[in-house]
Amino acid sequence: MRLERGVYAFHEMQKRRFTFAVSAELRQLNETLKAQFPFAKYCIWSSDVFLPYMHHIPNIKYIYVDIESDATESVFNCLKTNQFKRVFFRPDKEAFDRYIAGTEAIIVRHLVSESPLQMIVVRK
Repeated sequence: MRLERGVYAFHEMQKRRFTFAVSAELRQLNETLKAQFPFAKYCIWSSDVFLPYMHHIPNIKYIYVDIESDATESVFNCLKTNQFKRVFFRPDKEAFDRYIAGTEAIIVRHLVSESPLQMIVVRK
């Protein structure tokens, strides 16, 4: 439903809670981080969770690992040595355009302190 120019809202009956399926790769990444950094706060998410809501967007998957700033470099080094493909540490726009755009990659960034984190329990 359109509210005004450029502003849209779901009809009351269409509102639903945002959920997504956790892939095996995200599970493996989570297990690695839990084992290596048990006390760090982090958030793992993949850009492909938005694909059902977009049109004309290429099917490219970026996995974001947002972690407390004092652990970002350690997590980056851990992921590089644990056989994860194409891991990047806080890339800027130029590095993203040159080396990441158009490929699948894991991007390690600082966790914003006020991020609304949600724990998802995955049953095996």
